[in-house]
Amino acid sequence: MYPHTNAQDYTPSIKQSQIDLISKMFTKNDWIKNLTNFDSDFYVLIKEEVEELFFNTNGYLNYLDFESVYRLSVEMTIYQINKKLKKNKESFFEKHLEDNPKICIIVKQRLVNNIKNLFDKHRKFNLNKHEMMILNSIYETTYKDESIIYDLEKILKYDPKLVFKYIKILVKNFELSTDEAEELCFKLNINFKKLFRKSFKNDLKLIKKELNNQLYIDFNMMKAA
Repeated sequence: MYPHTNAQDYTPSIKQSQIDLISKMFTKNDWIKNLTNFDSDFYVLIKEEVEELFFNTNGYLNYLDFESVYRLSVEMTIYQINKKLKKNKESFFEKHLEDNPKICIIVKQRLVNNIKNLFDKHRKFNLNKHEMMILNSIYETTYKDESIIYDLEKILKYDPKLVFKYIKILVKNFELSTDEAEELCFKLNINFKKLFRKSFKNDLKLIKKELNNQLYIDFNMMKAA
């Protein structure tokens, strides 16, 4: 879907000298320690250059901001390195341990390629699956984590029907009460009544009927016990 980055695509920025200086004395263990730590200063330092490289190699974002996809890319990179470590296999950067500046470039390329892979539906981890993770977490985090609301707002801009569908499913499955769904819709600037306008009354009747049936079953199970 996207052309992967190559060494010739890379143009050093002002920060390159700083990055080279910091990584100049890195040993293999230093690289592993930094590249498997999500909060590593190294990932923070190279983020702007990764962003520049991403957009300079035909990268584009529909609704997510770069910060979001960068965090996912770092997670993927850490996962890939740890997977190799567990199997006692050489990771993508280890063949260049004698050339630390080269490793810096390769890590940036890997991060950019991992971002692009997020948009490939054939990949094991992609944004479609990430969207499902966000949507499946709605009922757990609606009132606890504003970052979920932020992520949902971004999905709304790109695929509003997907969010509408999941809100309805969560209500029908009792994972959200109608009051909670209405509050969630308010936070997302969704017209709650319009969302259910054609089948709202029928949906509520069905929900109440299913709830009564479940209460009846639970009551009889308690009596039997």
